[in-house]
Amino acid sequence: MIDLLTSNNKSTSIELDSGTHQIEVSGGGLKTEKTINLKPGQVLRLITLFSNMGAMGGGLKLEEDPSSSSVPSQTNIEPKAQRKNWTLKGILGLCVVCFGFFILCAGILGGIAGSSRGTITFAEEVNEKTLETTNEGTEFTTGWVAMIIRSRKAFGESKLIITYRKNGEQMWQVLDQHSVDPQWDMIAAPVLLAEPGDYEIAAKTASGKLIAKNTVTIIP
Repeated sequence: MIDLLTSNNKSTSIELDSGTHQIEVSGGGLKTEKTINLKPGQVLRLITLFSNMGAMGGGLKLEEDPSSSSVPSQTNIEPKAQRKNWTLKGILGLCVVCFGFFILCAGILGGIAGSSRGTITFAEEVNEKTLETTNEGTEFTTGWVAMIIRSRKAFGESKLIITYRKNGEQMWQVLDQHSVDPQWDMIAAPVLLAEPGDYEIAAKTASGKLIAKNTVTIIP
């Protein structure tokens, strides 16, 4: 028998025949495998370990618990048909564990991606010298709308491209372009939005790196 314990203390048991087996656990773009030699009646505990850095430096590990029992279990051996039933339950339990691990990875990596994105602030006016805004908001009348684009680190390139898509359309269109100092991390960028609608505005570098994104509503 294998007892699989995850890092959040969730466990599942898998009934296996004695002999050599290869166990693989995967999720969130990561996977690991381990070859074990299961003795008759042995209860072997495996622990999954996961680094919070995920694919950016850590990873998924599968290790044996030193406290695992190497003494044959005293439980009566089940009939072959019932043993297969328990094996199927163990496989389903392992699938549940892997799915939970995938959700965990997605949440962590999603949080990392979100934390690296800058912001776009909309306002009626922006002082180009002090970059102070007047009447910030997300709803304006048709015409010029002032924007402050802030990156969490230097732009790193000399051109910033402002794109938009209106009312949930699939295609993005270029709204404006700005030459910038690669060392800058902020810029004032007024845009002309002459038609009513919901606009999703994105600022990217010439190489396609997303700096920031936000949505503004334009009314007549």
